[in-house]
Amino acid sequence: VIFSSNQRYMGDDNSLPHGELYDAYGNAYLFVLNRDFYKPLEATLNLKGRYHVYEVSRKDGEQSLISENASKINVRLDEGDAILLRIQDASQEPCTVSYQLEANEA
Repeated sequence: VIFSSNQRYMGDDNSLPHGELYDAYGNAYLFVLNRDFYKPLEATLNLKGRYHVYEVSRKDGEQSLISENASKINVRLDEGDAILLRIQDASQEPCTVSYQLEANEA
């Protein structure tokens, strides 16, 4: 996973703590964080373009499409919570991505 401080997907008007990440295959992810441990957060994330947006499950990594052809995303985060979103160009056919981990034998 590669972290980028370059804001390729998020608009400049977003003040939320976030990071843009890329896997070895070029898939893009947004990690958004609520740093407030006392208040939940409701916010709109403005995107630079139109994208299909998938929420990545923290339990098993399963992805579910939450917005199609979106230019903004509404998020609600509990106190101290975070969310991982995969971003896919809206010109592409929506599809999920899965990863299989291989065990190394000693």
